[in-house]
Amino acid sequence: MLHLLSSLVVLAIGTGLWFRHRNPRYHMPIMLACFVADVSLVLWIELSRHAVETVVKSIKPIVLVHAGISLTTIVCYVILLGLGFGLFRGNSRLRLWHKRVGMTFVTFRLLNYATAFFVVADKPASPTPLVAEAKPAAEPTTTGSLSWR
Repeated sequence: MLHLLSSLVVLAIGTGLWFRHRNPRYHMPIMLACFVADVSLVLWIELSRHAVETVVKSIKPIVLVHAGISLTTIVCYVILLGLGFGLFRGNSRLRLWHKRVGMTFVTFRLLNYATAFFVVADKPASPTPLVAEAKPAAEPTTTGSLSWR
């Protein structure tokens, strides 16, 4: 499910990039929606899988690489938001930096997308902590002359 949502975000990023010259008024809202969706995915992964704890305890290089790529992607998002809002306010001197950081962002977001498949393939399936685990019913007890059996 997370890969499907991530795929939709990657497609939306592509759509936002496509609109940047053809109809720039759509570029900013699409990219903002992508940012919100990506941050929501990161929060969901953290809450359901304790991603930070997994990275700290992991000795597998792919997990560490993926975490570094993910962190760089989020940092690029934040920088792009600042540069984008500056451009929106009319500071055209930021355009070159917005483009450079944007290319870096796209590269890291695609690397994030690709490495996510390796991280999940490397991890055994386990139930998410957000879902309560079913516990076996306690054995009935006998009190005095009353029996539950």
